[in-house]
Amino acid sequence: MDTYKDIPYDIDFGVLSPLVDALVGFGTMAFSVLSVILVVYMALVTTFDIMYITFPMIQSMASKRNLDGSLDISGLKFRVISRDAYNAVQEKYSIEGSGRGLYKSALLIYLRKRLKTYLVLAVVLVVMFNGFNVLVLIISKLLTPLFKAFKIFQ
Repeated sequence: MDTYKDIPYDIDFGVLSPLVDALVGFGTMAFSVLSVILVVYMALVTTFDIMYITFPMIQSMASKRNLDGSLDISGLKFRVISRDAYNAVQEKYSIEGSGRGLYKSALLIYLRKRLKTYLVLAVVLVVMFNGFNVLVLIISKLLTPLFKAFKIFQ
C-alpha cells in the first residue's frame, strides 16, 4: 500500500534535507553574528553614556562637537551619546536649578529611561538565539493558569 499516493507533488526529500540543513546553518550563523554586533554596540553606547553622565568635561566636549545631538534640531544626526543620557543630564540640571533643594542622580534617571531598551534587547536576543519556540513556551506557561481559571482547554 502506497501511503504517499495522494501527495500532489514530486519532491525528493533526500535532496531537500541537506539544502534545508545548509540554510538553517547559515541562518544560525547570521543571527549569531548579528547578536554579537548588537551586544557590542549596546555595550559601547552604554559605556559612552555613563562617561557622558559622570564626567562634566566629557559633557562639554560632546556638546561642542555635537556628539550628544544638542545642536541638531532635526534629530537625524548620528549620535555617540544616546538621547536617554542627554535627557537624563538635562533633567538632572533642571531639577537642581529649580531652587527647591532637590537632588536626583543622573545615573538613576538614565537607568529608568534605559530599562525598557534593555528589556526589549533581552527579548530580541532570546528570540535570535533560541527561536520563537522559547516565546511560545513562556507564553503558554504564563497563560496556563488563566486557561485553568476560566476552564479553557480541559
